[in-house]
Amino acid sequence: MQGQITLSKKEKRFQFLYLILMLLAAMILLGIIFLNRFESPFTSSDIVALDRLEEKAKFDNEQKKIQKIVDSTFTQISRIKEEIPDVMVDHEIERNTDYIRGTKKRFSTDDNRIDAYPQIAKLFEMYYNDKKRITTISFDTKNFEKRTQECIVGYKNKEQRLWDNTMRAK
Repeated sequence: MQGQITLSKKEKRFQFLYLILMLLAAMILLGIIFLNRFESPFTSSDIVALDRLEEKAKFDNEQKKIQKIVDSTFTQISRIKEEIPDVMVDHEIERNTDYIRGTKKRFSTDDNRIDAYPQIAKLFEMYYNDKKRITTISFDTKNFEKRTQECIVGYKNKEQRLWDNTMRAK
């Protein structure tokens, strides 16, 4: 005769706790084994965020330097009025414009402000070319007016001499 073996309530509780603890231990062990191969997204996101902040800080410092160059270049171009610019001024404007254009190549950042610098350089080139064209045209216009006045004076002098010669001949 075999009797049925039953567990007491205390033994059933211990058995239940034992099974729960074994289940948790198995889950932790399997989690460590399988998740150990994967890289945590939280650790890399912090590093990426710090890298972006460093890039932005570097770009902010560079932008302060570039802003001075942008302002000085614009001032130099605006000063060109009626006279053809000096060779040194011309060279400095071209050098500054090239420096402004090259900003995007020197920095690799996700900041949208960096896309504006090639456009600013192109604007300065167009503005400078317009200023040079205006000075050339005004210089040519002044020369034309001067030559026209000389021709008018020369014509009047010749006309006066011819008139005097015709009066003497009569």
